[in-house]
Amino acid sequence: MRISENSMIRTIAIMAITGTTFALACHANAQQTAGKAQFTNAKVEEREVKARLAEEVESWAKGSQQARWLGYAVPAIRGDHRTCCGNSGDDWNGGKCGPCRLEEGKNGNSYNLRGGDVKLEGPTNLVVLLRAEKGHVGKIRAFSDDCTLDAGGLPVTWLSGVKPAESVKVLETFVDSKELDERGGERLSRGALMAIAMHADPSADQAMGKFVSPDKPEGMRREAAFWAGEARGAAGLQLLKRMAKEDPSNEVRAHVAFALSVSSECSAVDEMIRIIFNRATNCS
Repeated sequence: MRISENSMIRTIAIMAITGTTFALACHANAQQTAGKAQFTNAKVEEREVKARLAEEVESWAKGSQQARWLGYAVPAIRGDHRTCCGNSGDDWNGGKCGPCRLEEGKNGNSYNLRGGDVKLEGPTNLVVLLRAEKGHVGKIRAFSDDCTLDAGGLPVTWLSGVKPAESVKVLETFVDSKELDERGGERLSRGALMAIAMHADPSADQAMGKFVSPDKPEGMRREAAFWAGEARGAAGLQLLKRMAKEDPSNEVRAHVAFALSVSSECSAVDEMIRIIFNRATNCS
């Protein structure tokens, strides 16, 4: 891909200041329809959602004395976004994700934006998985629909007909501000927040807007800022611009600059330059 001299100079300058790599990518649109996950080593029961998703999840979780999974698919955000497994290298087989072992859990799932000579259209669907045991949900995972998922022999309830807005609403209930302040580990809240960010639905932007509100704890605002830049495109960029001007925390505003560095929006770099210039001016 040919890059103009001015664009290259701006990118190199920002890399020197922030220590991060800004990947300029304007993604092609992809048609999106919800489909089905690819499971192995699983006892899969398929059924259609008959009530509100929140009621289905609550009823299923309460009846889960032994460990089991519930999953469904919703349209994923556009672009070459991949949610795969944490084993760098080993889980990429000819450009395909998986198998992802749900029960080993040594690395969790991670977000991957593949570069190189790959096509610009990523997976069509996002697979959302909830793990329940002893009556409550303890883990949320999200994967691209091109991943093969190894359930470790556990039962899997696969729901069809899930509405994306209902999915976002359910996932919001698992985003806990205290847990997001904790470092390390595979947190339930982080899994839920990442899954929300990967939804191709306006309700996800509304949820992200709530998470970055100045009255929310700093840990939540920092985490949501990252995903706003990484996954939410133009809507995420607008959230970050607002945070850069209105967030009361210097630490969060600094995190906004990093979130802008991972945005796929072509104008995000200009906003980064504005922030850095204003900061330099105020310090002079």
